Amino acid sequence: MPDLDAELSAEARAADYPSLVALGPLLASADAPLTRSAEVEGNSLEARAADLRRRAAWLRAMSL
Repeated sequence: MPDLDAELSAEARAADYPSLVALGPLLASADAPLTRSAEVEGNSLEARAADLRRRAAWLRAMSL
């Protein structure tokens, strides 16, 4: 078993414990629908498609 105490920095040892938060509000916000923009999504998909086409062309040009 590794000695985990030796891995902690002095800053980590001096840090406070994290705050505890109620799980209910976190779960409720996780179920909320994400706001998405068709313009942003479309641009992202177009960029991804262009990248895939570029990679396919590169693979086709390779000699086997």
